[in-house]
Amino acid sequence: MPSDNLDGDSPCHPHACAIQSCMQKTWDQDKCQALIDDLHRCCARFYIKKPGAATESCPLESVVRKRLKGMNEDGLLKDMEKNAK
Repeated sequence: MPSDNLDGDSPCHPHACAIQSCMQKTWDQDKCQALIDDLHRCCARFYIKKPGAATESCPLESVVRKRLKGMNEDGLLKDMEKNAK
């Protein structure tokens, strides 16, 4: 699994690159879904660590929250909620 790199210039960028590489090889989103889920988890950790921040590698925070709900990632969602206040 790629490093989160939450303190670097491009948080979660290695995860986004892994998705791009997978899609170029397979052209099948289902085969890359685990990497997509990893990106959303990384982005959640980024938003928890840096509330209100943004990075080109991550979807909007609201999109990440919605995706986490679908992934049953209750722990990350609770941490995001705590930091949003």
